[in-house]
Amino acid sequence: MFNLEHAIAEWKKSLRRNPALEDGQAAELETALQDEIEGFVSAGNDPESAFRKAAAAMGPAADSGREFYKAMRTRRSPRPPWQPPRFVPALLWNYVQVALRKIRRQKGYAFINIAGLAVGLACSILMMLWIAEETGFDRFHRDGDSIYRLITEARNENASILDARAPTPAAPALKDEFPEVADFCRFRTNNNYGVRLGDQVSFTEVIGIADPSFFTFFTFPFIRGNPKTSLIEPRSIVVTESLARRFFGDEDPLGKLLNIGRDPYTVTGMIKDIPDNSHLHFACVIPAVNMHEYHHVNFAGWDSRFFSSYIRLAPQTVPAETAAKMSGFLSRKMNKTNVSLRLQPLKDIHLKSDFAFDLNNYHQGSASILALFAIAASAILLLACINFMNLATARSANRAKEVGMRKVTGARRADLVRQFLGESIILSFLGLALALLLLWAFLPLFNGLSGKILSFTRVFRPGLLAAIAGVTLFSGLLAGGYPAVYLAAFQPARVLKGTFAGGERGHAALRKGLVLLQFGLTAFFIFGSIVVDMQMRFIRTKSLGIDTHQVVTLAIPPRQSFLDAVYSNPKILNASQSVPPGTNLRTAPEVTWEGKRPDDNTPFYPSKVDPDFLDTFRAEMIEGRFFSRDILSDWTEAVVVNETAARAMGSDPAVGRRLTMTAMSSQGEVETRTYTVIGVMKDFHQTSLRRAIEPIVFTNDGNQFPYLNIRIGSTAIPETLKFLEDAWNTAVPDRLFPFTYAFLDDRYDAFYQQDRRTRSILGVFTILALFTACLGLVGLAAFVAEKRTKEIGIRKVLGASSHGIVLLQVREFLAWVLGANMIALPLAYFAAGRWLREFAYRVEPGIGPALLATAFSLAIALAAVSYKTIQASRANPADALRFE
Repeated sequence: MFNLEHAIAEWKKSLRRNPALEDGQAAELETALQDEIEGFVSAGNDPESAFRKAAAAMGPAADSGREFYKAMRTRRSPRPPWQPPRFVPALLWNYVQVALRKIRRQKGYAFINIAGLAVGLACSILMMLWIAEETGFDRFHRDGDSIYRLITEARNENASILDARAPTPAAPALKDEFPEVADFCRFRTNNNYGVRLGDQVSFTEVIGIADPSFFTFFTFPFIRGNPKTSLIEPRSIVVTESLARRFFGDEDPLGKLLNIGRDPYTVTGMIKDIPDNSHLHFACVIPAVNMHEYHHVNFAGWDSRFFSSYIRLAPQTVPAETAAKMSGFLSRKMNKTNVSLRLQPLKDIHLKSDFAFDLNNYHQGSASILALFAIAASAILLLACINFMNLATARSANRAKEVGMRKVTGARRADLVRQFLGESIILSFLGLALALLLLWAFLPLFNGLSGKILSFTRVFRPGLLAAIAGVTLFSGLLAGGYPAVYLAAFQPARVLKGTFAGGERGHAALRKGLVLLQFGLTAFFIFGSIVVDMQMRFIRTKSLGIDTHQVVTLAIPPRQSFLDAVYSNPKILNASQSVPPGTNLRTAPEVTWEGKRPDDNTPFYPSKVDPDFLDTFRAEMIEGRFFSRDILSDWTEAVVVNETAARAMGSDPAVGRRLTMTAMSSQGEVETRTYTVIGVMKDFHQTSLRRAIEPIVFTNDGNQFPYLNIRIGSTAIPETLKFLEDAWNTAVPDRLFPFTYAFLDDRYDAFYQQDRRTRSILGVFTILALFTACLGLVGLAAFVAEKRTKEIGIRKVLGASSHGIVLLQVREFLAWVLGANMIALPLAYFAAGRWLREFAYRVEPGIGPALLATAFSLAIALAAVSYKTIQASRANPADALRFE
């Protein structure tokens, strides 16, 4: 039976659910409804039909609220604040509202969460940019998946030596011998020839030297010319668009002449500029056949290694099986059992090429360094997520009543999980906005540290943007996942009765474990930064066995007038035409001596010097003598060996023994000569400290080597360099060779450029990790101080000092940090040991870095938690006891 009062009461409930109506407005609408009902009843309607007609005349409650808002609104926007924007699901909009409300009410904790996530996401986006840049090398070649580079491996008793070059005739011979090899190409570069057109000369251009198949083998798009025929003629040249514009302007370059050195070449093709993500870089390419004339390359000699060699495998070929067959073929051709070939995929050349003589690898990268920093960035993002989890569970009591009330009014556990996950995802995307701002501001700094040229605009490419959104979403789910499940599990009866206490024992233990993980990661970073810095200091201070200071190295043309000017200048202390230290030496094909065992495959490295080498580099002899200009036999019949070579020759004294060396002559012919060892030189580091000192055989080259090493007095360096430039311009007036020089210190310094960059970037990541971890500690310290306000007040009333209270507060945090160090440092020692093994000469970390890392992390943690604890300890006890 119809009940009018009950119907009016239900109608009033719909008004209460309308966020647009205030209590007075709802009462006004109720009075109007009752008046309408009385009017219809007076007109003869029964109460039920009178109610229905009156309610229909009044309209839905939502429309009533909207009309009240239109009449009384003060906002310019026509959309009421409770109404979600278009295209935003209502539930999501509710999450946004709740999240923004929490941020307004808890600004400190919101800052900790958003700032931590922003730093972690900025690091992650930076690594995505770097990884996309590094892994994109050589991916644009049409047949890139089937192209491999030949790597020569020579084994001896102690190690394997990997050479990025292959024997000069190997690639064409493999194509003829194996049907699995579809094509081949040999390539190398030179930047000393110079490009000339009339009076216009450039010595900065990298000149490629390649087989005629080069442009059908690799995909470098042609603008003019035919890639199949462009390098067939010996004096043909293919230029890039930039080089053509520099020398010919907007004219068509085809058919025009360019001089390489003294020789004219006809332009037969023009290609687009080489992409930055190619390991092969050049401004022009000339045919490889010219190297027989320029460098006396023996194209049929299996002892010659002049080029990097590439092969393209036929479809369905198994690279490992083909490499094994090729190795056997190479051993037979070279008549050596300790030589083999490896096949390196084209896509791996940029990042995975720790080989000798990798001369053509443009801006070579390192897969291990890339992986290290990707892990570091992920760790910082993990630290930020841990902060979120810790603070959310620690402050769970503050949201317990909210959860209880929602459950009482009908919310399911899944609804609450979705709500809390939604809040964390929203915070994560707010962090993303700040992360993009940080990345834009600090990307130039990172480019300077890493030597890269990463562009911020690349972030907005669809693939990378989708990856960034995915990482942000994953971070929000990771950070909010456990707190969401934890908070949604609260029992409303306990919460509303007041018997629930946040931070129960199990979850407090989890928070401690997360703090241990946080500071374990930061301790790992700190220890790694200290060890890398120690190794860099060791490298900088270790004696090389020679004096590299104030020595200038020049590549010189055969002009005697320039040499006469150099030797006559009193400001030049010494000068030597020799292979400069800091240069990778080529392995001698064969070195034998009296008493050598047949199974001894120790490689010897020949170095050409003159009698002034000893004084110029201030090297030392430990046995016998060095070369003399006054003894004619020293020019052709004598050699000097270093200590390592003398030890390799056995226990008998090296001086006076006969040594036979088979090597390639300057005319490109293999010849065997026998020498007498006249002296043993003290070992010095010819190259990086990553490599052990190798056996070196010094031969007197008769001042024919095209390098001049000059020791300059310390008080006249600028004047002497100016004199050398003037003397050069006088001796080489045709500008066929540029005046270029390098200090020997810089040659050695370049060996460790990547290591210094690693140290700098690792230092930055360590600072960011510490910042993120300390943000979490500050938040936890503030929460603990807030929870223990009454306890602190009681302790102060009972006579506790502020110092004692501070110690009580920080002791637990410092114990966590100390425990984290004890767990992380053994792992850090292991990782540091793996990195240090890359150096033949290295520091022993000892206990010092561990103590320093522990002290530093404790000091940082103490500074992070002290402010809140000191503030709590100084509070008025009366206020503290009144707090609850």
